[in-house]
Amino acid sequence: MTVTTANIMRYDMALPSNCAHHARLDLTGGTHGLWLCVDAASRLALYPQSAEGSEAAGDEGLMAWDMPAWQEALDGVHLNMVEVILDAGANAMPNAAPLIALARQQGCDLNELRFDFGFDPLSCLAKDGVLVGGPEYVNHSAQQLFAFAQDNMAKANVFCVSTEVHEMAGASHAQQLGVMAATLSHYLELADALGVSAADIARRTTLRLAVGRDIFVEVAKLRAARLLAAKVLAAHGVDEEIEMRIHAVSSRQTMSQCAPHTNMLRGTEQTFAALLANVNVVTTSCFDEALGQSSELARRAARNVAIILQDEAHLMQQVDPTAGSYWVEENTSRLVDEGYEFMQQIEGRGSMPGVLLEGWLREQIGDTYAAQRQRFATRVDAVTGVSEYPQLDEQLPEVASVFGEDEQDYIVSYRDLLADIELNGRSSFEDCIAASIAGANVFQISEALHDGKAAQSPQMMPLDVHRHAEDFEQLRYQASALATSTVSLHCLGDLAQHNGRKTFATNFFAAGGLEVSDDQSSKVVCVCGNDKQYDEQLAKVIASYSDDVLVLVAGQFEDSVATLQQVQEVLA
Repeated sequence: MTVTTANIMRYDMALPSNCAHHARLDLTGGTHGLWLCVDAASRLALYPQSAEGSEAAGDEGLMAWDMPAWQEALDGVHLNMVEVILDAGANAMPNAAPLIALARQQGCDLNELRFDFGFDPLSCLAKDGVLVGGPEYVNHSAQQLFAFAQDNMAKANVFCVSTEVHEMAGASHAQQLGVMAATLSHYLELADALGVSAADIARRTTLRLAVGRDIFVEVAKLRAARLLAAKVLAAHGVDEEIEMRIHAVSSRQTMSQCAPHTNMLRGTEQTFAALLANVNVVTTSCFDEALGQSSELARRAARNVAIILQDEAHLMQQVDPTAGSYWVEENTSRLVDEGYEFMQQIEGRGSMPGVLLEGWLREQIGDTYAAQRQRFATRVDAVTGVSEYPQLDEQLPEVASVFGEDEQDYIVSYRDLLADIELNGRSSFEDCIAASIAGANVFQISEALHDGKAAQSPQMMPLDVHRHAEDFEQLRYQASALATSTVSLHCLGDLAQHNGRKTFATNFFAAGGLEVSDDQSSKVVCVCGNDKQYDEQLAKVIASYSDDVLVLVAGQFEDSVATLQQVQEVLA
């Protein structure tokens, strides 16, 4: 039996015109839909008052602020032919209204529209540090979106449970699964308030998980997510079998700036893991996205990964190709248990919103990241192309900035806010759609729906996001500013005796942006030899150098990052 996973690209470029350009290229190139990620200004209803905009405007997201902007962003896209995923956090109502209005304008049958409102207030709280509008607004939005979907959109999903920001903050596999389960449980508890069953909510919920660096661990994690979700549903009294929709995203945490072309390998193995786990939707990261706005080449390479794996490698001919594998089954079971245990820790402290607002979850994930960071610093875990096998002369691709002059001009040209609109904190989603058609923008609709209560929005310190390569990348950038970045090698004996450690030292210093030379003029010297030579000659060799020369011994570095920082300080 052959199954198909939807291949959907992320759209988080700031300008609507850029979105339209890439959407047409991607869809004609074989993708199945659009993941529309709006900017923080839209998510948080922070209108940029100045000509330069605000920190939120264009912050890794689409500045589609009203219906004309969405018409421009989706120019040439037939919404009834593609899947559309909206990513607007807790502020889904004002952002979805012009999209639904546009679908009606195109003559789409809403009951046939494959649409995901992506309503995920808890992920927005973790990512942005604010629960927009507060609990009242969240509950009203959930009620309105769910009621509209029930009445008008048979194929639409309403809720999203995303752990992408938690993974980027350094959460372990068990923590990611526990957060997913606790968030899902929290949304299921809204069933009575929405006047529906927990099963109804589950059928309209998407689970979004980032896929990390270890193929078969990630396969086990994705398989565990389905089993853990089923366990949560059973705890909420759902006795029917519901297979929840999973959207797998290749991890941005694993993307590097210094070796961007190597990111193609990372994205490929992550998509491979997602397809092995039989997810419903997959998004492959672009190899240059850690540098800025992704190029056409990078997007083409990313979208082709899933196409090749599914259509040419025939990876999807089996529903669950890893079923029966002892290692995968054992780790799937282990992760279900560990994820459930972490969920119980969360619920033992009250609720998912509670552990976010009080900072407990941030502290737990921070401790996990600190241990993870130490493994990369000591090169126990490697980042290929960065901490291992770095290529100092690699030509970086030309990438446009995420927010430049064109984006600033867009804000300047954006028309003034209208004085008043006929909405309030009790307005329906249909009212929002009508307001969008009448010309209202996301900021006006948000302000009206918040009903003057935006200042009461619960706030917290957002989760800190990281990339595995960032410490070594910082060293590379610092090295480029050094007057000299060369380390001298003192090789003992003949080539056969010192070559292994010499090769190691060459790669080690390159990870910090440093070159090596046999010339003994540097203020930093690294001795290379075998263990026997070290026992017999090392003390004498070290004593031969003056006190102002830093002498290192290849093979005896404990913390790679700390050692490279020390070398740079001496060379500076």
